[in-house]
Amino acid sequence: MPAGKSQYRKGEYPTFEDYSIYAQRVVLNGEFVQHSHDFDEIVLILSGTGEHLVGQRVYSLKRGDVFVIKGETRHGFRGAENLELVNVMYDPRILLSGEGDLRAVAGFAYLFLVQPAIAQQEEYPYAVFLDEDATETASTLCGFLIRQLEDCAGQYQVAVQYGFKTLAAYLANHYRTREDLSEKLGIFTRAVQYLQYNAARPIKLQEVAEAAAVSQRHLERVFFEVCGLSPMAYLLELRLRHASLLLRGTSKTVAEIAGECGFEDPSYFARVFKRKYGAPPNQCRNAKAL
Repeated sequence: MPAGKSQYRKGEYPTFEDYSIYAQRVVLNGEFVQHSHDFDEIVLILSGTGEHLVGQRVYSLKRGDVFVIKGETRHGFRGAENLELVNVMYDPRILLSGEGDLRAVAGFAYLFLVQPAIAQQEEYPYAVFLDEDATETASTLCGFLIRQLEDCAGQYQVAVQYGFKTLAAYLANHYRTREDLSEKLGIFTRAVQYLQYNAARPIKLQEVAEAAAVSQRHLERVFFEVCGLSPMAYLLELRLRHASLLLRGTSKTVAEIAGECGFEDPSYFARVFKRKYGAPPNQCRNAKAL
C-alpha cells in the first residue's frame, strides 16, 4: 500500500503558524503517492535511490538532486530504497518578505520561478543538482534550519527567517543543470528575473527585451514557445499571484495590495483579479477561495 495521501495543508505542520516554514529530514521506502499542497516545497536528495514523479515527468534520483515544487504541482516517489531527503515546506510569500530580497540573487528566477513551472513537462532536460561540496553545505544549512524550528517556541523569528533565506540563496547560487540551458530558456530566465524584480512598478516591453539582450519580437516569440503567454501577460500573472498571496496572508487593504503589486488603478486591479479568480479581491481573503 503506497504511503501518503493526495493533499497536504500547512495547518498540519506545527511551525507553519509562527514561521510559515516547516522542515524535516525523512527516509522513504517503496511508493509515496503523488500529491499536492497549499505551500511550496524544496526537496534535497541526500542518499538512496528511487524515482521522483513530477507532473508528467519521472526523474531517477541521485544525491544532490534539488527540486522546487509549487503547491499545485502533483508529485510523489516510487521505487524508493532508503531514500533520504530533506523537505523544506514554505509559504512562497516568505521568499519576498523581510530583509534580504532573494530576487536579486543571480539564480533565483530559474530555480524558484522557471524550473518549477516547466520541470513537469516530459521533454524538460534541465534537472537541477548540486555538486558534492555544495550538497554537504546545503545539508548543513538544512540541519541548522531544522534545529531552529525544533527548538523554537515563537521567539526565533529572525533565526528561522535567516536560516531559510540563507539556504534558498545558497541553492540559487550553487545549483547546476544536467544540460546547459538552451539559448531560448536562458533568454526566458533573464526576462523573468527582470519582471519579478521590477513587478511593483510600470514596465515596458522594450526594457524587458533589453534586459534579456534580444529584440522585442524575439522576446515575445520565446515567451509564447516556453509558456504560451506574451511577456506582458506573464507579468500580469506574476502580479495577480503575488496579490492573491497578500490577500490570503495580510490585512492590507485592496488598494494597498494593488499598489504593491504594480497596479496603478485599483479598479483595474479588481476587474482583472475577478476575471482570473472568479470573485473580486475583497471576497477572496479566504485561502480556499483562490
